[in-house]
Amino acid sequence: MRSSITVVPLCAALLAAACTSHVPPAPDAPPLLEAAPEAAPEAAPEPEAAPEPEAAPEPTPEPTPPPRVVELHGAISSVAFIEDCPDALPTPSPQAPAPSGGVAPHAVGDAAPRLHAMGDTADHNWPPPCRQSTMQLTLLHDGEGPLRVSIVEARLVDSASGNRLGTVSVRGPTRWDEAGHYVPWDEELPAATNLLTSYKLAAPQEHLAARALLEVDVRFEGRVITLRSPEFLQSPPEQMVT
Repeated sequence: MRSSITVVPLCAALLAAACTSHVPPAPDAPPLLEAAPEAAPEAAPEPEAAPEPEAAPEPTPEPTPPPRVVELHGAISSVAFIEDCPDALPTPSPQAPAPSGGVAPHAVGDAAPRLHAMGDTADHNWPPPCRQSTMQLTLLHDGEGPLRVSIVEARLVDSASGNRLGTVSVRGPTRWDEAGHYVPWDEELPAATNLLTSYKLAAPQEHLAARALLEVDVRFEGRVITLRSPEFLQSPPEQMVT
């Protein structure tokens, strides 16, 4: 009996050792992770500067209006082709010496020069006075002050065919004054005045057609404006009756 009791504890010890040898070892504990250093606190963002107010846009300048164009209103009121008379001699001043022989100079408008030119006769027949060819213009502008005009050219046109017949010389500008006379004129047009003017015309270089008109180029404010007359007929000069 005693031997059996001794064997049992030995077997138990052996079994315990065998069981212990088959138990796997405990796994190693994972290494301790070092704590990450705490990040420094972010600095508070600086407050954004207030945006500068936008400058008000400059106003667009209004376009400069073009300069006003002054208009000339003109018309050829009448044309008379009769004769081309010699211009009257100027009246001498009182201080001018008398010509040799004691003959006084002829006054302006005296018919004696024409009589002398045609020849004096024993019975002293007086020829009719020379009737000058003329044209009358009415001129008016809408400017604010006096402005000048000038005649560039005058020409005859056959009104039936439109063919140009030739040019006509123009001279001796005059204007109608308040006293009811034509007086010398410097071709200056006052403002807001409908001026009646007259010019002498030379004899046409060509024979007038049965139906003719006169075209006149007038220079005004750097522009050339063409005026046209109504149709007219050439008036024959008066014949001297003997």
